[in-house]
Amino acid sequence: MAGYLFVAPTVIGFLVFVLVPTFSIFFIALYKWDLIANRLRGVHNYVAMFNDPHYFNTLKVSALYVLYNLPTILDCLVHGTDFKETD
Repeated sequence: MAGYLFVAPTVIGFLVFVLVPTFSIFFIALYKWDLIANRLRGVHNYVAMFNDPHYFNTLKVSALYVLYNLPTILDCLVHGTDFKETD
């Protein structure tokens, strides 16, 4: 029982700060929002996103950015240096 008390803060933090926002964003994306009211659109927003010609280009640019910077970030983590330090 004492083990659950030690794990509880981590689990509660994970639920509050990771799972709840992740699932709520999928439900929020099902609506069309304006300043006065919101209307349910269903999966139309997701269909429009995947049909947008810029969507896959955005994914490609983001993936390339991560792949380009990942070695630098990992190097800083391994050697314990600041990311902004230069040689």
